[in-house]
Amino acid sequence: MKQVLVEWFSSGGVWGVFLSILMNTLFSLAGFIPSIAVTGANVWVWGPLGGGLLSWVGESFGSVIAFVLYRTGFRMVTGKKTLPWKWINLFNSGSRTRQVRLLLLFRLIPFIPSGAVNVLGSMTTVRLRDFFWTTMIGKLPSTALEVSVSMNLIHIRDQYIYLIGTILLFLIGWMWWRKRVANP
Repeated sequence: MKQVLVEWFSSGGVWGVFLSILMNTLFSLAGFIPSIAVTGANVWVWGPLGGGLLSWVGESFGSVIAFVLYRTGFRMVTGKKTLPWKWINLFNSGSRTRQVRLLLLFRLIPFIPSGAVNVLGSMTTVRLRDFFWTTMIGKLPSTALEVSVSMNLIHIRDQYIYLIGTILLFLIGWMWWRKRVANP
């Protein structure tokens, strides 16, 4: 799939940029398709900075569009703003600052699928503007990780040590975070 995307993006000229953003947006809208293939193609065609930027913009836009569509559909189907679920009530009863912090935390945890944050966020009372900014900020680390892995996979013969280092750094960060959250 990556090769097809590389061909489309590189042969599209300026339109390849828009196609890349569109593909990332569509992957985000689907909610369950990993975007690493698009990020890898972006990195291959436009390098780590340009490709990473395109992936970040596409994934962020896709998440925000998905949030709006899910929220609209959810409210049309249920006729309610939220569901009377305990965790939703707990989230909604928090201050705006607390909602933003929780959303940002959910975005930063790499094991929580982006689609889940989009769907569950749409069932709360969080403001669209807050969802937008937390998504833009929260997508930065995951996009950077995807770019790093993509770069290392593209140049695996030369940079296998960096790939191992990236994975180890990620695991150490994750363990540190878990320890800190488990024992505040």
